[in-house]
Amino acid sequence: MAKRNRAKCGLCLQIIESLHAHDLQVCSCGEISLTGGTTYYKAICKDPKNLLLIDEDGHESTPTFENKQAILPDLKKEDLMSMLKLQIDTYDKMSISERHAPVSTYELQSLAMLIYSILKV
Repeated sequence: MAKRNRAKCGLCLQIIESLHAHDLQVCSCGEISLTGGTTYYKAICKDPKNLLLIDEDGHESTPTFENKQAILPDLKKEDLMSMLKLQIDTYDKMSISERHAPVSTYELQSLAMLIYSILKV
C-alpha cells in the first residue's frame, strides 16, 4: 500500500489529502497545499511551521525543508537533457485521466526552469 499524502494546516486546522499525481489540494485559508498523490509528495506552504504532515497512524510532524535554488545548478547539457527526457517519459506513462488533469503553476515553473537551464548552456 502506498503512503498517503496528507497534511494539516496549523492555522485553519483543516486536513487535506492529495489522491493522485495532479490532485492539488489547498486548505481553506490558503496557507498550505499538497499535490502528487501517492506518485510523488510535494507540499507548498507560506510558513513552514504551519505545515503538519500526517503519517499512516495519524501522527502529526513538522517537516524539514531544504532551500531550493530558483535555477538548476550548473550541470552538463547531457544531464539536463536526461532530466527532460525523464519528465517526458513520465508523462508518456500517465493514464488518460492524468494527462487531462490540470497542471499547477509549480509544475509549469519546474519545467520552465529545466528548459531555461538547457538553453543557457
